[in-house]
Amino acid sequence: KSMGRIGITIRGASAGGRVFGTVFFLVFLGMGLLFCVFVGREVYLSAKTYSWEQTDCVILESRVEENGKGEKPYRFRVRYEYQWQGQTFSSEKSARTGRTFSGYDEARRLAARYPLDSKAGCFVNPTNPSEALLERPSLWFGLMILLPLVFVGIGGIGIVAMWSRPADPEPEATKARTKPIS
Repeated sequence: KSMGRIGITIRGASAGGRVFGTVFFLVFLGMGLLFCVFVGREVYLSAKTYSWEQTDCVILESRVEENGKGEKPYRFRVRYEYQWQGQTFSSEKSARTGRTFSGYDEARRLAARYPLDSKAGCFVNPTNPSEALLERPSLWFGLMILLPLVFVGIGGIGIVAMWSRPADPEPEATKARTKPIS
């Protein structure tokens, strides 16, 4: 432990350097954890729809709308009716999140899949039957968690490395006892 120009040296690095390094790696760790929470939440909400029960529905409206905004100006609009436990419900959700498209043809294909007055299968939330979807979301999005986990790893390893003791070179006592043969 010696005095340096910047501060007290602790285990090979100055205290100020360790604090700065810790804050730097905490940012990586924190942002990685935050994005893991975001991705995890989306995957959890999407996975819950796989427990919803499927029932028949009738398409009452199916069309493509243009909102003229942003990179995805085309939107698939649908309205359908379904029976659940003796009651009739109506929904306008084709998927858990809104369906917007950059090209008209993509939205038109989806509208063609669900033509007016046709029958389709929809998935009904058993705890809230007024909520239904025509399509369940893909769970492949869950693989996106690997990206923020890299940041969590960098942050965690960096913090541990900042505060771990470096490997001790040979103790002085051992050096003094060994003499060269020649």
